[in-house]
Amino acid sequence: MPPGRPKGSINTSKNKYINGVEKHKPKSKINAPPKDINESKIYYCTSCGKDFPKLYGNFRASQSPFFKGWGYIPVCLKCLDYFEEQYTERLGSNDEAIKRLALHFDLYLNDSILNASKKVNVGQSRIAQYISSANCYFSRKMKEEKEENNEKNEYAHKKEENKRQKA
Repeated sequence: MPPGRPKGSINTSKNKYINGVEKHKPKSKINAPPKDINESKIYYCTSCGKDFPKLYGNFRASQSPFFKGWGYIPVCLKCLDYFEEQYTERLGSNDEAIKRLALHFDLYLNDSILNASKKVNVGQSRIAQYISSANCYFSRKMKEEKEENNEKNEYAHKKEENKRQKA
């Protein structure tokens, strides 16, 4: 007897297709994604390799499309502080160190934000302060640009509508 299933052993009710159409399969609660993105995940620092149970409080948020998946810079706060110290020693200036890190992590680079970051909040390093300020500034700037574009589009739409009414 040839190997394989015995004749008639396939249950048609368990087939994936019925009359050539794929059956709808209800999603199991076991495979459902967690309610919170930070729930049941472990995040690793790409510099030191340490694992963290959540992003918030361990990593800095990022507006960069390079880090769009997490929405955070994949280097922990301790490593950011370490890099700031190392670049300050190498380059001889804390401002130059922050500029270098800003370029490295695709952060918005602005001298006024850099100067404002000199007033460091208690318990926060200068690079952490700069990243927070740059993200806020960048978000505000993008919002303003979007509003300007909407106003221009409305103006162009009204102008076109007036031309149609006159014609």
